Amino acid sequence: MFAVASTRAARGRNLGLLGLLVVALLATGCLSSPQQGTDLQTLPTATTGTFQVQGLGAFVTARSIGSGNAPQNVTSTFNSTDTVYAVVQVQQFAQGNRIFARWSANGTVREDTQEITADRDYSNTYLEFHIQGTNSVALPTGNWTVQLIINGNPGPTANFTIQ
Repeated sequence: MFAVASTRAARGRNLGLLGLLVVALLATGCLSSPQQGTDLQTLPTATTGTFQVQGLGAFVTARSIGSGNAPQNVTSTFNSTDTVYAVVQVQQFAQGNRIFARWSANGTVREDTQEITADRDYSNTYLEFHIQGTNSVALPTGNWTVQLIINGNPGPTANFTIQ
């Protein structure tokens, strides 16, 4: 969460930190261009107005991601030590949009990813989020849901199972 700065210098510092965060997210591939197109849908109007996001493709879970964060090995069943990727294709993601993924297991929220704020307009891109189990800290078994939260509004969900 960003604090409101009371001075011009503090605002400049906050904008610089935000810029570094966005550059880091771009460098790690959280926002990138897709290699292949899929059927896209229009995101519905929220009670606070329209989202500044147009054309969402299928929201899927996968075992891996490929070039441009395109989902590969799409599945809804994972082992407790797997990395679970949640990927959605977005036709337009306007500057200033905010998005994060909420991961829930057996009806209980387990984790929210860090919110991403677009530093510019993006088109024809994949947005990727992931959660990972390890041998020392496995993901709980059961029924899971990952939901996108876009500009504070509930977005699409994907269901999967950890066995």
